[in-house]
Amino acid sequence: MERRLIVLVLAGCGRIGFDPSGGDGGGTGGDGSQLPDATTACVADGYCPPSCGAADPDCQTVCGDTQCVGNAGETCQSCTSDCRTTTNVCGNGACGAGEDGTTCAFDCGPAPWIWAQDEVELFAAINNARTAGTSCGGGAVTFAPALTLDPGLHAAARDLAWEAAHLNLTLNRCNGQSLFGYAASVNASNFSISTSAATTQDRLASLLGGSCSSVMSPTRTVAAVGIAVDQATPYVLLLR
Repeated sequence: MERRLIVLVLAGCGRIGFDPSGGDGGGTGGDGSQLPDATTACVADGYCPPSCGAADPDCQTVCGDTQCVGNAGETCQSCTSDCRTTTNVCGNGACGAGEDGTTCAFDCGPAPWIWAQDEVELFAAINNARTAGTSCGGGAVTFAPALTLDPGLHAAARDLAWEAAHLNLTLNRCNGQSLFGYAASVNASNFSISTSAATTQDRLASLLGGSCSSVMSPTRTVAAVGIAVDQATPYVLLLR
């Protein structure tokens, strides 16, 4: 069964607004210290490199000690008391500042990103639907200018797509943050997430079937899509 969450935020229309709370916090390591730049040293520097394991004192952790160390296997799923937090730590499920697919694969997914071409194809298909004209719900054909890819929204879309794929989540993030709060934090006025479509054609059909008016809105000028495949096969569209 397809699971799709569609959120539209339009002034005065009576739809659900974004929760203004939430955020990923600052760039800190597993013990709350500032993340070093791509360090791989297996020493007590406040960071647990993926390759160190128990050889690094920072990789030695116990669930319940208030320290979330994702590279030691402590995550928002395995230790909610330490890792279910919006503080930027490896293991909370959100790819925050100072993290990438090399330093924290649990939060950020693989590096390099495997699904980049799928994202390019879906973004192009969305823009083709806008510029060529699309009828929403059997109404008149409408047209809209092509969207511009926004790098910040792109990183956010990949963040949500990987978490939905890897942890099979759609309504709330593993760190306890609502998707509404996260969308607000990245200044996305509209977003759609689905965990069923697996091809460009299916993803576009799903978007136009569930959030066509948003996709075709001429007031939306920038956007990004994120796609990932693991336990689920989600796509994410963020619009502004």
